[in-house]
Amino acid sequence: MLTGSLKDKWIRSTFSTNFNSLIKDIDNKRLLVSYKKSKKGKLKFTSNVKMVVKLLRSLSLCRYQAMLLRKYFQYPEKYLRLDCDRLVFTIDCSKKDIDAILKPIGKSKEFRFKRVLANSRLKISNSSVSNINKGWCLSSKEKAKARPYYSHAFQIQVDDSSHKLVYVHIADGSHMGNAKYALRVDMIPQHLTEDDFGSILQHFGNRLGHRRFNQLLRKARLTRIDFGFLLLGVSSLFVQSYRNVKKSIQSSTKPKEKGSVVETVYFNNNKESSHFIVYEKLLKEAKNHSNIENILDTLAVTTRIEYRHYPYRSRETRMLSDMLSVPAPLASIIVISPRHFYLLPTKCIKDMFLYKTHSDTKERVDEIRKVLLQHRKRVKKFKLNQNWLKREQDKLAKKYEQLIFKSYA
Repeated sequence: MLTGSLKDKWIRSTFSTNFNSLIKDIDNKRLLVSYKKSKKGKLKFTSNVKMVVKLLRSLSLCRYQAMLLRKYFQYPEKYLRLDCDRLVFTIDCSKKDIDAILKPIGKSKEFRFKRVLANSRLKISNSSVSNINKGWCLSSKEKAKARPYYSHAFQIQVDDSSHKLVYVHIADGSHMGNAKYALRVDMIPQHLTEDDFGSILQHFGNRLGHRRFNQLLRKARLTRIDFGFLLLGVSSLFVQSYRNVKKSIQSSTKPKEKGSVVETVYFNNNKESSHFIVYEKLLKEAKNHSNIENILDTLAVTTRIEYRHYPYRSRETRMLSDMLSVPAPLASIIVISPRHFYLLPTKCIKDMFLYKTHSDTKERVDEIRKVLLQHRKRVKKFKLNQNWLKREQDKLAKKYEQLIFKSYA
C-alpha cells in the first residue's frame, strides 16, 4: 500500500493551488470552509445552511467563481484537460482460456493468474466480486444467456501504487448452469503509463499465450468508458448546471437526506443508462485520505463534470477497438455564471445548493433571470466548444487504442 507521503504526493499533483495561476489562495481558503468532518471522520459539505448562503452571497466569491468558469469554458485549449477516468471491457473466452488463468499452480496451489515473474512490477491479489453480479437472475432466461456470472476477482497493482490498480473479474461458467466464460477488465487509464499498460497486457499474454490473448483482445467489447474534466478552484456550490435538451430527463442527487447540501448531481438514470455527473471532486477524494486535513489548505476546491458511457445499457455492442465512435455529448451541459448570485433572494440561494436535479435547475433559470432584470443584469451561460471536445476525445480514444492494441501486437 501507499505510504502517507506518497498519497499526499498524488493528491497534491492533482489539486494543488500552485499548478494553476488562476487560483486565488485567499478565496480558495474561504471556499474550503464549506468542508466539515462528519461523525464518521469523513469530510463532507457543512450542514450549516447560513454559512453556505453567506458564501454564495459574497460579491468577491461570485466574481471569482464566474471568472474561473469563463476562462475554462472560453479557453479550454489553455485551461482545461479532458481525461478518461474509467475504462471497462469484456472478453468472451473458452473454458480452456479460463483454465489457463484459474488452474492451481505450485505447492501453494495458488491461481495461475497470481503468479508473476520475479522482477515484475505487478502485484496480484484476490479481490471481491462485490456487486458486479447485481441484477443477475437465473429465472430470467434472457439475462442468464446474455450476462456472465463472475465468480472470481483479482486486483493488479503496479509499483505498489494505490492509484495504479486494475481489477479483473472472471466468469468460469460454473454458477447455476450459467455456461458463460469471460474476462472483465476494469481500470482508470489516466493513472497508467505506456509501460504500465505493457506490463499488464504482457501478464495476460504470459498466462493465456500471447497469440491467443491477441485474438481475444481483438474481440473485446467496450463495457464502460468515462470522459470528463476538472474545474480547478470551482466549488460545486456555485455550479448550477443542466443539459441543453428540450425533453424531460431523469435526474437525481446525493446525498439523499433531506436538507443536505448536494455533493453530486446525475443527469439521466445513473443505474440504467449512460449518464452525466457533476460533483465535488476534491471532497470525494478527500474522503479516502486519512491525513487530508494536514494538507487541505494547499489544495483547490474542484468540481468535475463527466460523461459515463455504457453501450450495453442502450442495447448496443461497441468494440474496444472502436472507441472513436463513442459519443461526445459533454457540450450539452450548460453552466450558469454565478457572477450575480449575490443579488438573489435567500430562498433562491438555499434552493440552489439543496435542490439541484435537472428540472430544479432548469426551472430556476427563469427565476434568476427575473431577479437579474430588476437589477439590469443578464443571465450568462457557459458550455464547452463542441469542436474542442470532439478533437480532445478523439485524441484520447486513439491514444488508448494504440496503448492496448499496437503496443501489445
